[in-house]
Amino acid sequence: MVYTPVFPLPSSTPQSSTLTPGSPEERQQFYFHRYGADRFRKHSPEWVDGNWLPRYRYSSADGIWDYWVEWKEGVDGFISVEELTTVWGAKWRRNIAGLKNENTRRMGVVNLILELSRKPRWDVSLVQRFITERYARQYRARAFTDYLKNNRDAVITAASNYP
Repeated sequence: MVYTPVFPLPSSTPQSSTLTPGSPEERQQFYFHRYGADRFRKHSPEWVDGNWLPRYRYSSADGIWDYWVEWKEGVDGFISVEELTTVWGAKWRRNIAGLKNENTRRMGVVNLILELSRKPRWDVSLVQRFITERYARQYRARAFTDYLKNNRDAVITAASNYP
């Protein structure tokens, strides 16, 4: 079932205590409170199977580290990909092949960053320095994902010998 969005809410919208539990309006208020109305609206969500489902297209990232920023913080006023995935799982990608493929590519970089940041005496800032010094000049973001497919172990080994 697809519900017509109720964006924006008129000023006479009832308070959440008078909304029907689980109604589109109540769920909308929940997400407005959680993310901010403007930020949530930016995703042009639609009501699907009893919940608001946000829309999102990955940014055109140039740098390797841009993948991490989009994952962890979000870009251009959008909710982070990490949050989209935590709250909506894979549903936000709507079974769109391009989004699924792009997610797989980018998660290779994100998982590498997470793995390296768990090493003793490593944190995300050291991982950023390592990736920037060792790979950023040589690879743009997409090329690095291709490189990682066959050379992940080499990157892990290089990290073991860094700094």
